[in-house]
Formats: sequence, structure tokens, C-alpha cells
Amino acid sequence: SLGALVALAYAGGEVHPALKGMALSGPPIVLAGRMRTGYASGVRFLSRVAPWFPLPRGTDFSRLTRDTERAADFRRDPLIHKVITPRAMIGIAAAMETIRAAPERVAVPLLFLVARADSVVSGGDVLAYAHFVASDDVTIEQYPGAYHELLNDLGRRAVFDAVCGWFDARAG
Repeated sequence: SLGALVALAYAGGEVHPALKGMALSGPPIVLAGRMRTGYASGVRFLSRVAPWFPLPRGTDFSRLTRDTERAADFRRDPLIHKVITPRAMIGIAAAMETIRAAPERVAVPLLFLVARADSVVSGGDVLAYAHFVASDDVTIEQYPGAYHELLNDLGRRAVFDAVCGWFDARAG
């Protein structure tokens, strides 16, 4: 999802002739849950006084994938960060706000991959956003029952096939 956020922010900037299309898995247009008011205020305060302070992410890996082996791999993976800084949280929120404010700036072909049982991002908001982008080539693939990490979830072969098929249809 953070990769999708970076990709949308990039595509919404200046025109990129070399960019021929993007497949976006779980783009964080709107988060599925709401941050508690006190927590959000604390993050804003810390971003001013200690922007580097490590905060636990509190990620429940069993909510990212239905594949228990993959969830266990996530827990053990030292490259998956278990903390986040207030500055990063503020930056992510600002990037989300920026992409929501200007979908008409995104004009490249897009494949939206939407996990319908996603507890991280709001699938409904992704679908709504997809209808407002400027691109005339938008494909939406929805996966009922799937969790946020579509490429690591049960049934991931169908997701890989959809991505490869979408890019193959546009190659040339």
C-alpha cells in the first residue's frame, strides 16, 4: 500500500512520458479504521518535538493475509519495520491527502487491485477514487474475502495472473 501511495503521488505530479501504466494493490486512499483523537494529537505533537521517536506500529499480521505461513513470515522478517516515526506518519497522511485532492492529475493507465476484506485501507474509497482519475484506461479487479496483502494472500495466483495479463495487454 505504501508503494501504491508513492506511485500515485508520482503519477499525480508532472507528466511522465515513460510511465505507461501502474498496477496498484491496496492504495491507501483512506484508511479503513480511524485513529483515536488523542493518539493523533500525540503524533502531531511528537512530530514537532521528537520526529524521530520510534512508535510501535502494532501491526496484526493475521489481518494482512489469510495465509498463516505468510503472516508468520511477516512477523519474523527483520526487514518489515515494527516501528514508525511521527514524521513518517505525518508524511504519509499528507501524501494521502494530496492524492485524494487531485485524482484528475493521474492520467496513466491504472489497474486497481482491491481486497474486499481489507482492514487496512477502505476498498470503497479506492473504488470511488478510481472513478475520478483522469485516465481513460482504468481497470478494477476486486477480490471478495481477500485481505490487504493480495500478493501474499490465499488465491494470490489469480492476482498475479491479473497483473501479468493487464500489462501484457498494454505492452507493445
